[in-house]
Amino acid sequence: MLLRHLSIASVVLSAASAHAQDGVRVDLYTGPLITSGRVIGMGGAFLAIAEGADAQLVNPAAYTMRAPHTINDWFDWDVALSWFNVGAEDDIDLDQSGRSAFEDAELVQMGFNLKFGRHGFGLLGVIQNYTISRTLDDAEEQLVYGQSVVSIGYAYAETGWTWGVALVGGTANVERPGDPEPIARLNGAGLMFGMVVHEADSPWRFGITGRTQSIGKDFEGDQAARNTLIPQSIVLPGTLAIGAARQWGARVFNVAPSYGEGPLAAESRGRYLLVSSDLVLTGSTDNAVTPLAFLDADARPTDIPVALSLRAGAEAEVIADRLRVRTGTYYEPDRLDPWGGRFHITGGVDLGFELWTRWRLGAVIDAAGGWLNYGVGLGFWR
Repeated sequence: MLLRHLSIASVVLSAASAHAQDGVRVDLYTGPLITSGRVIGMGGAFLAIAEGADAQLVNPAAYTMRAPHTINDWFDWDVALSWFNVGAEDDIDLDQSGRSAFEDAELVQMGFNLKFGRHGFGLLGVIQNYTISRTLDDAEEQLVYGQSVVSIGYAYAETGWTWGVALVGGTANVERPGDPEPIARLNGAGLMFGMVVHEADSPWRFGITGRTQSIGKDFEGDQAARNTLIPQSIVLPGTLAIGAARQWGARVFNVAPSYGEGPLAAESRGRYLLVSSDLVLTGSTDNAVTPLAFLDADARPTDIPVALSLRAGAEAEVIADRLRVRTGTYYEPDRLDPWGGRFHITGGVDLGFELWTRWRLGAVIDAAGGWLNYGVGLGFWR
């Protein structure tokens, strides 16, 4: 997803202050999940579920997927807020390279959508702020960078399947503390599509998403502060992903909505167990370096191969309308080492409460060798 790569782009741009090589392409692939709490808690296996305003960058079909208690409403809306913190530890390793660049990292994500009958429209905004340290020419310096990302999209619900498309754009800035101008700024955009198959009364759902390769060359910044060349281009590799999910329990997974257009459908709520799995294929990038390699002035380009990620998760409502728990795991490939990679263990919990309406308060954690991410979230209980 583009939002979790744009933040890395700002790191890449800051690296242009040392030993950059003309013609270098920087590959923006990152393996750890940086998305909403529910998605992380299920190990990223969410393509076929595609529910909620916080899932709009996982699968754009989420713009119009209906919650069980809104299936007979012509109009519906949803909002979700998540906050994360990447542990400020010496062994945080973003790209499995052995480099520990981050001193601190925070992310805030807010999603919002509106549904009118079978049509859905949504916005998602992300603000990220990072503090990093690096050593160049035997001198250590600190960099602060942040980004804002906005996505906008549309989805339409057919009988038994839903499709959606999203345009994602943002601005990333990197600066040295106290400098009047940023070292560099990246402006970019990408396009994503998705689909979910959800036959009425079936316990199964199937999903697919895709994103074409995006190449960014729109750079701005203080050339004197960089004092060197910028990369030829920054590449966000294309992806293709498929997923499946199955549910057991009192709650029916796929209720056929009436959308307020005809006879009312029977609502279904209650305890359930939901299991899902995804397969994510990330395309190759030729003549490129990883972001942190460029940051460390190790700009020796190579051909970065295709990456395959396996993801699985489970969610259960253990107390009806009060408590949901989830767990998951995913394999994060090492794009530069076909025999490398690491497994992540994730988990999360949602607590339902009433305050004017029905809310959920959630917490999530994602842990692996060289990685720790945790956070909280707030949204409607669906």
